[in-house]
Formats: sequence, structure tokens, C-alpha cells
Amino acid sequence: MLASSLAVMVALARAGSVIFWKSAQVGAAAPDASPAHATALAGVLAAVLALAAAAGPISAYTGAAAGQLLQRQGYIDAVLGARPAPAAWDVRKEMRERGDAK
Repeated sequence: MLASSLAVMVALARAGSVIFWKSAQVGAAAPDASPAHATALAGVLAAVLALAAAAGPISAYTGAAAGQLLQRQGYIDAVLGARPAPAAWDVRKEMRERGDAK
């Protein structure tokens, strides 16, 4: 796991350095940065900072969700032990009425 994480980090660092530090081709216009790019970057930065600030509660929430997913008995009891809901439309009654009319 550590080796694969290190390999991914090295690959991403090399790709990032090629993308960001590549010299512009002669005669090619540099792409313009739009306000949408700046807004997206600011949003991602805000999300990262919010996740870092609220790491404890988020970790507790995801741990509780994982605990619920691992406890299957409550779900099994709810599904298999539940009483069926009454039908909104009594199909058997309709069939009897149609059979009597013919």
C-alpha cells in the first residue's frame, strides 16, 4: 500500500511538473484564466480547508455510518419481520366484481 501510494505521488508530481513548468511553444498563445477557473479553485480550496477543520466530526460521522453498515441484523429484522402494508386498491375485490358481472 505504501509503495503504490509512493508510486502514485511520484507519477502525479512528474505529471504536474511537466504540465505547470513546460515552456510555451513559440507562436502559441497562452490560455487565458477565466473567472470560472478562479471560482472553482477557490471552492476546492475552501472545501479542503473545511474538511481539515472539521476532520474530527467527519471522522466520527463516517465511523458511525460504517458501524451501521456492518450491523446487518437491524436491516434484516426490518425487512423480513415487517408486516405488509395494506393494498391501496383491493384487486381481489375488483376481480370478484368483474367475474359476477359477466
